[in-house]
Amino acid sequence: MYTICAKAFLRKRFFSTFLISSMMQLGVQGMAQSISLSERNVEMSLVFEKIKTQAGIDFVVSTDVLKATKPVSIQVNNMSLSDVLHVIFKDQPIEYTIEDKFVVLRKKRPQSSATVIVLPKQRQKEITIVGRVLDNRGRALSGATVSVKGSNQGSITSSSGHFSIASVPDQATVIVSYTGYVKQELIAAESMGDILMEIAVGNLDEVNVVVNTGYQKIKPEQSTGAIAQMTTKEFESRISSNFLDGLVNRLPGLMINNDVNFSSTVPGQGQSSRPLFNIRGISTMSANQSPLIVVDGYPTELTLDMIDPNEIASVTILKDAAAATVYGVRASNGVIVIDRKQAKSGAPSFNFRTTWGFKPEENFSRYRWDKQASAITSNYVRERQSLLITPATWSTLFTPGSGNVRRQIPYYIQAQLAAGMISAEQAENSFNELASYDNLSAYNRLFLRTALTQTHTLNISGGAPNALYYITANYTSNRENKIRNDNSRLQLTGRTTLKLAKKLRLELTTEFQESRNNGAPVPDAAQFPSYEPYLDKNGNPAAIIAQSYAPVYNNFIMSQGLLDQNYYPVREANAVSDKTRTLNNKTIANFTFNIGNGFDLLFGGIYETSRSESRHLALQGSSEVNSWVNNYTVTSGAFKRNIPDGDFLRQRNTTASSYTARMQLNYNKRIGKHSFNGIAGGEMRNVLSKGNLASYFGYNDQSLLHQPVDYAAIFSGAATVRGTLVTGNQLGSLTDFFDQVYN
Repeated sequence: MYTICAKAFLRKRFFSTFLISSMMQLGVQGMAQSISLSERNVEMSLVFEKIKTQAGIDFVVSTDVLKATKPVSIQVNNMSLSDVLHVIFKDQPIEYTIEDKFVVLRKKRPQSSATVIVLPKQRQKEITIVGRVLDNRGRALSGATVSVKGSNQGSITSSSGHFSIASVPDQATVIVSYTGYVKQELIAAESMGDILMEIAVGNLDEVNVVVNTGYQKIKPEQSTGAIAQMTTKEFESRISSNFLDGLVNRLPGLMINNDVNFSSTVPGQGQSSRPLFNIRGISTMSANQSPLIVVDGYPTELTLDMIDPNEIASVTILKDAAAATVYGVRASNGVIVIDRKQAKSGAPSFNFRTTWGFKPEENFSRYRWDKQASAITSNYVRERQSLLITPATWSTLFTPGSGNVRRQIPYYIQAQLAAGMISAEQAENSFNELASYDNLSAYNRLFLRTALTQTHTLNISGGAPNALYYITANYTSNRENKIRNDNSRLQLTGRTTLKLAKKLRLELTTEFQESRNNGAPVPDAAQFPSYEPYLDKNGNPAAIIAQSYAPVYNNFIMSQGLLDQNYYPVREANAVSDKTRTLNNKTIANFTFNIGNGFDLLFGGIYETSRSESRHLALQGSSEVNSWVNNYTVTSGAFKRNIPDGDFLRQRNTTASSYTARMQLNYNKRIGKHSFNGIAGGEMRNVLSKGNLASYFGYNDQSLLHQPVDYAAIFSGAATVRGTLVTGNQLGSLTDFFDQVYN
């Protein structure tokens, strides 16, 4: 697969300039933010969260430093970030610097007296520092790097997390770092104590490390079940035109089979026997292997092809009962939780991404296990069927009981030889001709082409803290390797977050998607014997004998007024088509009310609709139409065709709708070293689907007219309507052609 990728970013930013003290450096983007706060005697960490939400800046601070802070009371409106920081840190034992998009906090150094006394230069006091490095859960971090800033002194922590460095200048800066954690800078002391490391929050354009269960977002250490997770950066590291391709072989415990379809929910169609992907195995109650799909917090009834891979913020798999218990029986096969990108405050941001990919047609001849495959196959069939051939075999081919049985070419050569119609030399020449021909090159030329994939995505986001917006448009087109097989998708999405009141917030998402799928019955490379040609010597479509009636019997029924019963793959691929058009709509609305003291109330829901139109058209002259016409043509007595000439059309229309209404009380509070998290609520869900199926014989695709058919007589199976020369390919049940379902 060769891929050409281009990515363009257009960003519009507004800048303001402020005077700052010599001990601070503040990025212009952070300076331009206006902050509004109204807090009284709250923890410093809560103030940090409020500033982060409005200004898009993260705070880097050790646990010890944060513990030393005093409760904060502040009342400001549209104040610059630098002024707000000055106010909240005015009487705190903290000093800070602003580095890029981070506010780095340290213990305030003792200030020197205004009187300067010059003493003779003395050697600086040196000490030996010892300490222990722990992760954010209090577990020892082995292999962490501890170094003295501005020198080559350093150490690596032991398996118990301990370290020791000798001859360290008193009051030097000690740097502690570990992959995946925020780097810390501390003042050297003989006893550094326990140094708690915080998980790195990453860049502002990345999603924080949390576990999304659909109902709540919690830290990994708060999850009791088995999970697997993929972030935006990991997902976008592979260019893919659809969501499922981006998941293949990426998450442990997730098995994806690209050769089968997701369980069908179309009325009148049974579910596929195998799912598209699998997490925990098979539900013993319903044998449904499909996991529950949760998008933006709500289970969805729509297919996964509605998800734009460029919108993925994170994918979380809840693999065991402990992780997925909140969904009850619906989670018996596991849960896939998909969280999509949301709006961020700031200046308008434009992101355009386009990808082009192409895949040359496959050269199947390189997979041929033997260059003499045609010879080996034809000789095998020849030897196996030689015991069945008698001098009378050829004459039986003119009767319905034998002539309408599908056999391979070596059978007919030997039947002619046994009947004395050809000589042994002629038969051997025919076998040699079969052995010397390989249809793979013709297959590549007639049925394959270069596959082409193109994806274009435009994102626009921004807004003030009280009104955020995120708009995206995506167009994807796939031309497959097989001729007349392609699909396309157009998707429009809008998300907005509005602060309706001081404690009330609305999150609204609307989506529209249109998808089109076109298909044709292109055979597989190894579907027919390799010695069977697809074109005759004149370049016309050739019949595959192994898929047709005996040639002499086919000539006989045509002389009786019936249609050609042979199977022509080249003609069939161009005469039969399947087209599907699907329209999907989704609306999500969530109201969140902040009660206080760690409580907030969420009430909202989702409404989805899906409408699908499928169209199967087989033109007159195709093997499909000819077989049905012949099967219901009476030749004994008066010649009568109970199925008229013309095309065959089958149309299926389905509509589905679902809604979920939810009210949920959330509790999330940190008290000292302890974090408390819980949810309680109720949910109401309804799913409705209906569809109809109609079929038309004698159809004209130009005039859109069709001829009347006595379906009652045809489906009765009466001998008066059944043909005697062609007895296969019955129409089956009436519900295969006409049906109406309501669920």
